[in-house]
Amino acid sequence: MRHWIAGIGLGLAVTALGLALGSNISSRLGPEGLRAEAEERLSDAIQSPASIGSLRVNVGFGIGIEIFEIELWRTASGARLRIPRIEARLKLLPLLIGRIRLSRVLVEGPRLSLERSVDGTWTPRLPVSLLPRGNQAPRSELLNPLIALEGAFRSLLEAPLGADHLAVRNGGIHFIDAQTYAQPSPGAVREPVSLLLQGIHGRLSHHRIRGDAQLTLRARVFDGPLERGTIEWEARRARNGTLRVAMTATSLALPVVRPYLHALPPDLRLEGSLSGTIVFATRAPGESRLEIDLIARDVRSQGARSDFGPFGPVFAPRARVLLALEITPERVRLESARIDGVELHLEATGVIERPVELDWFSGPPATFPRGFAGEVEFSGMRVRIGESTWLEGLSGGFAWSEDRVHLRDVRGELDGKPLPKLDLTLAGVSNLFAARAPLDRVQHEAVPLPGFGPLWKVFRSSYGSGAQGGNGGPREQPVRAQLELDLLEHPALLWPIADLRALVELRDHGVHIVAEEGTWGGIPIRGDADWVFEPEPAFSVRLTASPRLSTEAEPAPPPIDPEIPTAIDGEHVWARGRFSIGAIQGPTWFQTAAEGRFRGFDGGVEIVALRVDLFPTGRLDGSVRFDLRNPDLVPCRGSLELTEGDVATLGRQLGMPEGLATGRVDLSGTYRASLRPEQSLLAALEGQFTLRATQGEFRQSAPPMLAIVRESERFNPAARRDRVDYDRIETVLEFSEGHLRTRDFVLDAPDMRVLVEGEVDLAGPSHELRAQVALILFRKLGRVLEKIPILGLLLLGTDNSLMAAYFEIAGPWAEPEAKLVPLRSLATSPPGLVIGGGLLLAELPLRMVKRIQAAIARVEGQAKPPPPPAAPPGFSDDRAETPPSNL
Repeated sequence: MRHWIAGIGLGLAVTALGLALGSNISSRLGPEGLRAEAEERLSDAIQSPASIGSLRVNVGFGIGIEIFEIELWRTASGARLRIPRIEARLKLLPLLIGRIRLSRVLVEGPRLSLERSVDGTWTPRLPVSLLPRGNQAPRSELLNPLIALEGAFRSLLEAPLGADHLAVRNGGIHFIDAQTYAQPSPGAVREPVSLLLQGIHGRLSHHRIRGDAQLTLRARVFDGPLERGTIEWEARRARNGTLRVAMTATSLALPVVRPYLHALPPDLRLEGSLSGTIVFATRAPGESRLEIDLIARDVRSQGARSDFGPFGPVFAPRARVLLALEITPERVRLESARIDGVELHLEATGVIERPVELDWFSGPPATFPRGFAGEVEFSGMRVRIGESTWLEGLSGGFAWSEDRVHLRDVRGELDGKPLPKLDLTLAGVSNLFAARAPLDRVQHEAVPLPGFGPLWKVFRSSYGSGAQGGNGGPREQPVRAQLELDLLEHPALLWPIADLRALVELRDHGVHIVAEEGTWGGIPIRGDADWVFEPEPAFSVRLTASPRLSTEAEPAPPPIDPEIPTAIDGEHVWARGRFSIGAIQGPTWFQTAAEGRFRGFDGGVEIVALRVDLFPTGRLDGSVRFDLRNPDLVPCRGSLELTEGDVATLGRQLGMPEGLATGRVDLSGTYRASLRPEQSLLAALEGQFTLRATQGEFRQSAPPMLAIVRESERFNPAARRDRVDYDRIETVLEFSEGHLRTRDFVLDAPDMRVLVEGEVDLAGPSHELRAQVALILFRKLGRVLEKIPILGLLLLGTDNSLMAAYFEIAGPWAEPEAKLVPLRSLATSPPGLVIGGGLLLAELPLRMVKRIQAAIARVEGQAKPPPPPAAPPGFSDDRAETPPSNL
């Protein structure tokens, strides 16, 4: 509209001059008289002092008038409008009846100083009767500029402005505008826009015979001494009233446009240029069509990091914007919209009822827009969700209909790692807008957690998922967890989720989540979601937002548990809560109940205060921390303590054959591991565990035991028994580099004792076994003999037993080979004293003397008994009943 003020003012001046001349043409034809009359009438018309330097009448093939040095809206500091020269041609026929009608007017070199205040007041102000007629609309209406534009152009083109043909040559306008959408920085003073339009050339023509009108205008835009591009206007009104207005920009600098863009941060600056055309066409007032075809080049945003918003900073070497908008008095329909950049592509359609409120596009609205519906297809988008964290390569679709939005097939990357595909349906969107979300947006950074996928696969292989049992058997019991989430803060959620109660169920391809209650940004929500990991990671969410509770009805936030800190090793805690799980009867895991607390940190999840009641007996306490930043494996570390567990169940969980052993077991230790779905949990373990089992039995059909039985059946009285009772088993298990090692495994049974030192390859396909085993027999008889002072000393060997057999076992776990070590077996038992030959027989007196001296020393308490002869390599020298500490 501001581009036409100069033309309006010039037309006004010429019209007023014509009126002055017309009323006095018959009586005052002198130039000075005409000048004085025109100056007086002009001052009255604009209600401001005006002056004319001189006036000249030219008579030839017509009558022409030249007016020089016109000054309008004169002030102490000078005139607002200065026109060096106006040339006008009079129509001859109206002149014969005493009327002045101008056929052509040329205004040369006009200079206009134009201002608009914050409240919209124009200076200089034209009388209302001389302003272009147009439809009035509230400033809150987003379409207000189009409404004003239509009114101004209809006013200019419907009737001549003092002459049938009005031309402006080499004009200029200094425009100062304080009424823009740009907001000043906090504490700063609003700075008005200051632009200079130079080289204005234009023509306004009305064709009385054809009944149409046409306007053309061209100007160069300057910002201070810098040229900021050119703009051209072309408007045409047809005989039937159809109006078409086209504006063409060539290399128009974005800083010129920036103050008129909605909802941009105060200090955000834009660089780059726009070229293209905007076309506005209307057949009748209120019914119009807007078409935009613009090309932006080298677009760049600059400013403080906090000013960039979700899509900045922006750099686009080239982008094209295409838009077609249909406008009626009832609604606005987005027929099509498209943005094509180097990587970005966006298409949209939609409809919304009028009026379209301005604040709906400039910030969170207080009310939901009526009748809004639309769809957007996008690709290559980049959205900031943290201080320096970006969602990149976003593609998918967005649909909005009335009170429901739907994101479909949305894909993207976070820190270069692909995110699960997202489908989101949210009903009750109006409740989010009505509440204006009182909580601050999540500010901390986001770290991608692709490790959830492999972690789920590890859990599924251990716990099952409710899938059909093998060989068509019954379905396993589904694994369900009750989740109580105190707080979940993730930048992708915009606002925190709090006080969420949800049911989580492990399924064949992922997990199903049912949110029973909770709040999102203070808004009550409920719904369900499916988090699928196979065949493609995907997240499908269906939520409903309810009206926000009143402040009085809102529950007080739960106190923060001091045992759950807000940071772990300097990493922000973005989630915290509790969980409980019911009975599980999985392939390798059995429990009656479990509970614990959890917290999510920047790199993963930690579970603390974990308690599991095992089936059929036992309790497991511990903690574990999962690092979820790797898509292929899940590093973890933690500690556990098993009390009164079941040996048979533990053996099954460790992958041992069914029914290998029974009894009660205690286990404790610390560990770390890198979990992989395709790898055994035991093969991934690194750590040390202390194990003690009591009062059970074991089967000798296990491959290593079976190999020993076969090798010892000639002298082992228990070799023909399938099951052997034991009193206790004690050992320290070391897991390292895919191997299980023990150096002090002790099994005490009523009539035998087993000592083991060795290792098993847990990672290899055949689980290679290497071990040294001591089988100590006739334990009951040995206990009786050792109570007989001299006979016990004589008959019991160095292992306090009648016979100790030593074996070496090697080979695959399923088919190991056991070899008796004869010399070690014979050298430490009474048969060896005879069968071993004269050398060992010669040692008999020395052995008897040493053992008698040791017995006397123990009785008198004088000294520790001398050590017995050295044991075979790899075993302890201590032959007491307590288990060796160094096997």
